[in-house]
Amino acid sequence: MTEIIIGDFSNKQHTNAVVKLALQHDFYIEQIWNMVLRKLSPSTKKHLLNAGISQNKILEMEKQAFEMYEDFHWEFRLLMKDNKVIGFSFWDYPKKEGKGVCLEFLLVDNAERNNKYGTLLMDDFIKWADANRPEIKIQFKNTPMLRAFYTKYGFIGVNNADGWLTEWYRN
Repeated sequence: MTEIIIGDFSNKQHTNAVVKLALQHDFYIEQIWNMVLRKLSPSTKKHLLNAGISQNKILEMEKQAFEMYEDFHWEFRLLMKDNKVIGFSFWDYPKKEGKGVCLEFLLVDNAERNNKYGTLLMDDFIKWADANRPEIKIQFKNTPMLRAFYTKYGFIGVNNADGWLTEWYRN
């Protein structure tokens, strides 16, 4: 059985499952780690220490970095198949005024791709956005496969160059 459940940041099983899947797929590991666990990843801390930054300064930097999350509300969904997490989606929106929402991450396990699971997660996000925050922005690594996927949903690219990250808006 496949189902989408609402993620809970205070549930360690949820957050650990997201981090594990991101690590398995080398998927925005630093960003996922920061956002989900609300702390810097071990590799980031090691890099900073190697650069001569003190542990106290790193803790101060960590606190400042995560204060930005306080201005946004974060939602996430877990895609479950037979009680196992096989995908997830994350989006955020300002806690204050505005109608916008940004889909930050959407991932389906490689072994489960081409089974319409990405479509399930995207449909869930679109349904939520249409009911709550209809001005939708997405950010993603710009590849032909992902452009085709998001174009199906009426998104238009602001920056269509192949490469790192692009922003698209729904038409």
